[in-house]
Amino acid sequence: MENNLLKVNNLHTSFFTHFGEVKAVQNVSFSLKKGEVLGIVGESGSGKSVTALSCMRLLQAPGKVVKGEILFNGENILKKSKKEMREIRGNRISMIFQNPMTSLNPVSKIGNQIVEQIIEHKKISKREARKEAVSLMEKVQIPDAEKRINSYPHEFSGGMRQRAIIAMAISCEPDLIIADEPTTALDVTIQAQILALLRRLKDQLETSVILITHDLGVIAEICSRVIVMYGSMIMEEAPIDDIFFNPRHPYTMGLLESIPKVGAKKEHRLIPIKGTPPNQLNPGKGCPFAPRCKYAMKICTKRLPEYTWITKTHRSMCWLLHKNAPKNPFKRVKN
Repeated sequence: MENNLLKVNNLHTSFFTHFGEVKAVQNVSFSLKKGEVLGIVGESGSGKSVTALSCMRLLQAPGKVVKGEILFNGENILKKSKKEMREIRGNRISMIFQNPMTSLNPVSKIGNQIVEQIIEHKKISKREARKEAVSLMEKVQIPDAEKRINSYPHEFSGGMRQRAIIAMAISCEPDLIIADEPTTALDVTIQAQILALLRRLKDQLETSVILITHDLGVIAEICSRVIVMYGSMIMEEAPIDDIFFNPRHPYTMGLLESIPKVGAKKEHRLIPIKGTPPNQLNPGKGCPFAPRCKYAMKICTKRLPEYTWITKTHRSMCWLLHKNAPKNPFKRVKN
């Protein structure tokens, strides 16, 4: 029997604009086991956040899931009613957004917002909910919680606001937490504290986590498995060690070359990925990364490659892994 908490099959999500259909997510399939931390990495516009919003059923018009299925505990949430989704969201699935100031009501006290979240899903009194809110604030290491519960969002630092959002997210001990760029606006020290907090809460609550980011350094801190997205598709999926030490897609390699390395010499230069992301309003027929890929062949621009499974847990969408491709393809650089 499968131990999957979440299983996404052939997900396609588009935005229907005046200019045409923007294909934000195409043919995305993946699974998440109970207690697992899955990272989704890629640059802006790759489809990471839209995938998460699709899983939460939080897409706003003109966004729409065109086809596919999203199985949560074996049930397709795309077929759930709005009432059923309200019971699932915040209770069984919670989301942490990247900007806490847009998630928090600026004119409502932090404590009141946490209390509202608790009362929404639990049949307890306001007094009991307030005690629970204080306990949650202590759990996410907000100091002097009894006093700070009466603070407004603007009285909290960025890191403290993110902790408050996390307190709201774990208030009902969800089975799944989706964290969308939870450390983007924070300095390195606070970022490390938030990641350590997420790791600790994941172990305490035995919850699964999907961490969405553009930062491979963040991925390395907490994730056991990684999905690399580009141009609305999954380019590569593998355990964390394979992504860092045996990447099998040129885009993954490009991401790794563009981040600083510990112990690197001063003269070591970061290598940016040349070019710009694809236009999803009119995507080409081939691999979306082909125009920026230094290894690209003619077929890369004509046809979309299928996935090649390097191991049972490692797949990559690249023509250079095809059985008829040149040997040692990633050592060949296009002139």
